[in-house]
Amino acid sequence: MGSSKFIIVLIVVAFCITSVVILENQAKATKSKKYDGHIGMITIGFDHDYHSQIPAVENMTKFGYDGDLYTIVGDLNNPNYMNATYLLHL
Repeated sequence: MGSSKFIIVLIVVAFCITSVVILENQAKATKSKKYDGHIGMITIGFDHDYHSQIPAVENMTKFGYDGDLYTIVGDLNNPNYMNATYLLHL
């Protein structure tokens, strides 16, 4: 009984040490680079998919920009909102 407890404790300790080493190596590998001012990102989002936002979305896609449309599914096909067919087209 004593040797089986020793083996279990040894396995647990080895697992803990291995986990710490793996996590430290992963943290070093995924460390982000310092921002140098040469690159950037602008995020553009349109809420509720109002029909009046269609020209802005079309202009963005025409010039190669991406954006997000936050859709309220219950409002699709209602007055002043985009319809499902148009959203799939975008």
